[in-house]
Amino acid sequence: MDLNEWKLQVEEWRKKYPYKVEVAKTGIYTECEVCHKTRAQIEIHRHHIASDYIFARMYPEKYAARYIQFRREDCVGLCTKHHESVEKYYAPTKLSLFNQLNDEGRLPPEKCEKFRQRFIKAYHRWRKRINARSKRKRKRK
Repeated sequence: MDLNEWKLQVEEWRKKYPYKVEVAKTGIYTECEVCHKTRAQIEIHRHHIASDYIFARMYPEKYAARYIQFRREDCVGLCTKHHESVEKYYAPTKLSLFNQLNDEGRLPPEKCEKFRQRFIKAYHRWRKRINARSKRKRKRK
């Protein structure tokens, strides 16, 4: 899916599930959570920790309204390098999810929730790995 298709999908959900933007709850990301480069230095992406877009496509009535809110507890700001890195780290979980989708068609909501939790755990494992790697680099200097 390209960026334009994503934008059209999000716009459709915004019309279908209107909400009042609460700045205190919506994440406005000005720096990468990992390397702390700012928007002035590099492009920052909102990353849904639980890969919610996949589930919003399957069950828009359950997940889309929350997805388009970009809540702080659901998202982090990442630079392109780290966004690509975490997506690669998610690959085994996504492969498992897509294999089940191919076998079963649309997954039941309970399985979606289990997969969401797997993505969240994967994100936290990835962060620990990245943090440990950066600590080793700092020690060498």
